[in-house]
Formats: sequence, structure tokens, C-alpha cells
Amino acid sequence: MIDPAVTELAPVIGFRRACVAVGEAQARWYRRHRQSPTPPKPERVPAPQPRALSEVERKELRAVLNSEAGSGNRCASRAIYPAFSGQSPPCGRGLKRA
Repeated sequence: MIDPAVTELAPVIGFRRACVAVGEAQARWYRRHRQSPTPPKPERVPAPQPRALSEVERKELRAVLNSEAGSGNRCASRAIYPAFSGQSPPCGRGLKRA
């Protein structure tokens, strides 16, 4: 309904004024009536997460979680924290649940 109105008014008052008169955005009208093909979008290469674990760290983590010490704990940090720091984990100490 808007396209025929713009094409009918354009020869008389021009495309810009015709788009304003019928309430059509000029850029949208030109995009829809483009003669050339749409430009190709560049292929997106995902950027690596800067804080992601390395392959070695991932293997160590899997080994800890799949070990006897890691499989018996309810909280994963109870298995991981001592394996990497040599200390007891901070989770569960003094924390009260509501």
C-alpha cells in the first residue's frame, strides 16, 4: 500500500518528499528497491575467551573431578580448590542458607 503511493508521488515531488508524505523511511524504501545484490557479510571468527582454561588446565580439572576425591563431594569447589591450592575450600564455612 505504501510502495505504490511512493512510486506514484515520486515523479511529481521526488522520492524523499514522497517517503515523508506517506510516512515511509527513505532508507527502508531504498533498501527494499535495491537494484544491486546485498553486500556479503564478513565471516565472523569467534574470539577466544581471555579467561578460558588452557587444554592442560582442562585436563587437570577433569582428572580431579573424575577422581575419587572429586566424585564424593557435593560441591565441585571442595574437590577443585584443594587440588590446585593445597588449602581447604572456602565454600560451606560459616555460610547460612535462608
